[in-house]
Parts: sequence; C-alpha cells; structure tokens
Amino acid sequence: MTQTPILELRKVAKSFAKGDDIVSRAARKLGLLAPNRPLHAVQESSLQIWSGEIVGLVGESGCGKSTLGRLAAGLIRPTCGAVLQDGKDVSTMTRSERRQAKLKTQMIFQNPYASLNPRAKIGQAVGEAARFHGLLDDGSGRTSYEDYVESQLARVGLDSGYKNRFPHQLSGGQRQRVAIARALAVKPHMLICDEVVSALDVSVQAQILNLFIELRDRLNLTYLFVSHDLHVIRYLSDRVVVMYLGQVVEEAPAEQIYRHPNHPYTRALLAEVPRLGEGKSQFTAIKGEMPSPLDPPKGCPFHPRCIHATARCAVEAPAIVEIAPGHRSACHLNQMSH
Repeated sequence: MTQTPILELRKVAKSFAKGDDIVSRAARKLGLLAPNRPLHAVQESSLQIWSGEIVGLVGESGCGKSTLGRLAAGLIRPTCGAVLQDGKDVSTMTRSERRQAKLKTQMIFQNPYASLNPRAKIGQAVGEAARFHGLLDDGSGRTSYEDYVESQLARVGLDSGYKNRFPHQLSGGQRQRVAIARALAVKPHMLICDEVVSALDVSVQAQILNLFIELRDRLNLTYLFVSHDLHVIRYLSDRVVVMYLGQVVEEAPAEQIYRHPNHPYTRALLAEVPRLGEGKSQFTAIKGEMPSPLDPPKGCPFHPRCIHATARCAVEAPAIVEIAPGHRSACHLNQMSH
C-alpha cells in the first residue's frame, strides 16, 4: 500500500431534501403541513482506500452504502465533509483536474439495462466516452475507433460481433460485461461496483466475479465493491466496511471481520448467513426494522435493535475507534471491556 490513499472520504455526510409543489409550499406557509425533514442518507462517515485493494461495503438495504459509493465516484457532492483523490481535495481542483479525477474513478451499476442507452449500439456505448476524451490509443499503436472498441470488448470476454448489437439483444451477464468494458475504456484507476451481480444468476455471478479479480491483477485496479451479499464480499474483498443507517460501524480485514466480528450489528448480519457443514440451524432475524433516515434515533443508531444496548447507548453515539491493528468499531461495549 502507498502512504497516500487513492481515495479518501473524510467525515462525509449527505442529506436529501424533498421538493414541494405549489400547493404543498402554500400549505406549509399557512402551517397546515409540517416542515420538510431532510433524509440523512450518510452521516459523517470516513473511509480510506489504497491502490490495488478491494474494499467491500456491506449493510442492509437503505443503510446508505450506494449513496456513499456515489459520493466516492463524484456523481453527487457531499453536504459536508471532503472527498480526496490521491491526497487532493476534489472540491479545490480546477475544472480540468476534476474531469481527470472523474475519469480515474468509474462506477458500474446494478442494472446494466437501465444504465445502457437502449437506442445505442454496444460499440457506441463502449467507445464514445473514450473518443470524446481522446483516449483511443490502447498502447498497441492503433488509434482506430473500431479497433479500440473491439479490444475493450475482448478484455471482458466478448467477441467483436457484439459491437453491432443493441442492449436488448444481450443477456444480463453480457450487458454487465459491456458495462464493465465501458468503464474500463476511459482507463480508470478505480472501479466502484454497486450491487453489480445481485440481478444475475448464480453461475453468471461467479463468472463476473472472477472477471473482476482477473482485471484487478491484469490492470492493477482498485475496487470499492458495494453489496448486501456477505458471501460475495468475502470472496472478493481484502477489507470489509460495514454500514448501518448512514454510518460506518465497523471496518477490518476480511478474514478478521468474518472470524472475529466486533460490532453487534456485524455479528447479527453474519449469524444469518447459512454455512455448509453445520447441519440444521435455527436462524433468527435481527429484531425490529431499521429506523427511518428521516428521523434517526439519538445515541447509537443500532441501539433500538441491539440485544446488548445500555442506557448510555440511547443518548450517546459511540466513536469509531481502533480495537486491533486495522480493525475499527463503533460500540460502547469496547470501552467497557477495557
């Protein structure tokens, strides 16, 4: 690992305010409707990613992991906090530097059919951004647009004939390969993958995951892999970050977090994962539901569902602290045990 992270999020937060129509605005002015409350999708979360590693970001649906991924990719701006690329704050970059920063970090989405233009052929989808930014040279001395598109498709296991097809003519796995080729065509240093295999058949999932590992080794890529699937995250990741209700609650090397989870939420998540060779098991769901990000609880965000919660947990939010080398967790129980 280099001394400077390739990407760093420093206490970033993101809130969304619901817009009103004319009638609602008038009603609020007259006191007939309560004021709009912002939705706190991410709350002062920090994350560092070093060159060449795969970081898995996990949590229940609605925990804010996709929003954190979009903040990392520069698709949305944080309400507060800073996003740094190679040690430089993105908000202080010039327009040219910011454009280069966005090219270096590309995002691949869950539904490739929705992220591909249904009226554009695959060749156009893959090559247009590279042509616009003057990146058609693939290192072989060829600068032909057709040659460049074909080389990008070959990199993800698709032959040249696919460049003349439309997205609806491809399977889900093939469309996801196209989405990967499109991201790689602008020569990024890092890929942010948001639930990229969750909509695919299990056999196709394995192929796509192996492709990601192969590309990491061949191109020295860095990944932030967002998923709710703990098996996928364990298979891929060097390090795992666990989110709950917009906050990072635990972070550790993958094997450490799977063998010795610390935070009660992480333990509860892993307790629900079926394992081979354990025979008949009784699985117990985490009690209750995740609170609304419109009205997050005071204190520790997990305390309404935590079987270890104390009176302190309801009023004081725990700081995330290092409990072992490379292992951080946000739980008051850690302070009580020392």
